[in-house]
Amino acid sequence: MALRPTNESGALLELPPSKVGALSIKAHPVLGLYAISGPEGLEIRELQNHRTLHIDLGAWTTTSQWYKSSSKLAATFGRKVIARDCLSDKRWESPEFEATLQDLCWLPQNGMIASTGYGGVNLTAPFRSTAAETLEFKGSLLRIAISPNSRWIVTGSQDSTLQVFSPKEDIRLEMRGYLRKVNELAFNTTGSRLANNGSPEVTVWDFSGAGPKGRKPLQLGQHRPTAIRIKWHPKNELVFATSDARGVVRVFDLNQRQEPNVESWASETNAKICVLEWMPDGSLFCADTSGRCATVSVDTSK
Repeated sequence: MALRPTNESGALLELPPSKVGALSIKAHPVLGLYAISGPEGLEIRELQNHRTLHIDLGAWTTTSQWYKSSSKLAATFGRKVIARDCLSDKRWESPEFEATLQDLCWLPQNGMIASTGYGGVNLTAPFRSTAAETLEFKGSLLRIAISPNSRWIVTGSQDSTLQVFSPKEDIRLEMRGYLRKVNELAFNTTGSRLANNGSPEVTVWDFSGAGPKGRKPLQLGQHRPTAIRIKWHPKNELVFATSDARGVVRVFDLNQRQEPNVESWASETNAKICVLEWMPDGSLFCADTSGRCATVSVDTSK
């Protein structure tokens, strides 16, 4: 495996300012739309001309997520979840939860939304009259990842633990021993592996078959102080990339029978790499907090 920078530029594309501020931006994979989440709310725009289609003001909005390739978008909105059909005026909002929500994710199999905050995981069904259900946890849950078959709901917590739920099978697990709060985690495309931060090493859990209970995880790399972003390869289920606060990108290949293969690339600025995305051609797009971006070629054949 080899990493090689193929293009570096001085700055990212600048978007017109938004009334909501900007905490995260999510582009639609097909429709030419993007959503901006910020301290003042949610704005949905057309990508070509940046025209505003919908705007919701008045609540802290940490993140949003599109439902597959559909026109539906969900977002945290203070203590509520809101959902929109962006090609119409259809809008839905959940009941108010106990505290401001931190993250959310669609359940791929049934179109429900799982959101996290203080008190557990909230399960809601947008545009339906189904009552909300809560998977309880005493503490604050920061990030959430859901397996592609919706079997596993995994969250990272403020108290440096990983919380695992499988509601249909009544399975409840807790992974301890992390040095920092767990605020980045991701399943691979098949749901057989989950990687998370919380220590200088990235932890990789085996969720295949019966799940991670009783299985020793892999601990990979020395991130400083911990991984900022974790992204699995869209086509190779045993390859993933990480970035850290020192401007280093690492790619791990778990296809090796012995020690996993790892390659690294460091940016010129040594600034924290806060954006890390796989491109359709298999390269990695990276952007750091100084505003610089780069495309890194990844050759997994070596």
